[in-house]
Parts: sequence; C-alpha cells; structure tokens
Amino acid sequence: MSELAHVFYSPLGKEYCLYFYYLMVLSSISCLVLIISAVHSVAVGKGKTLWQVMTGLIPALLSYFNSRLLYGMCLH
Repeated sequence: MSELAHVFYSPLGKEYCLYFYYLMVLSSISCLVLIISAVHSVAVGKGKTLWQVMTGLIPALLSYFNSRLLYGMCLH
C-alpha cells in the first residue's frame, strides 16, 4: 500500500516544469487575444461595456498568473 501511495503522491521530476511553461505561454497568448478583441469591440462600439471586458479578462489573467507562479516554483 505504501508503494501505491508513493506512485500517486510523490513529487514529480523537473522535466514536468515544461508543462507549466507551456500553460504559461498558452495563457499569455489567450490574454493577448482577449485584450485585442476587447479593444476592438470597444473601439467599434459593439455594445461591450468595460465591465463585460474586465469580466472576460480576469479569468485569463488569473490563469496566466497561476501558471507563471507554478512554473517559477517548479524551477526552484
């Protein structure tokens, strides 16, 4: 039973840090696309308010921050 717990709950190696790096890159690209889309929709006047824009950006920014934080923790 101890070996089974070791397999499922032991720390992973440094090679898994790339996972957080790729998540960070993907989330930063999605943030950039959302910011460009938000600026475009506000400039064109599609009816999006600042509140709607911020509501869409907050989860993307939190995802970027979370993956960047985990990537930094993984390296040290």
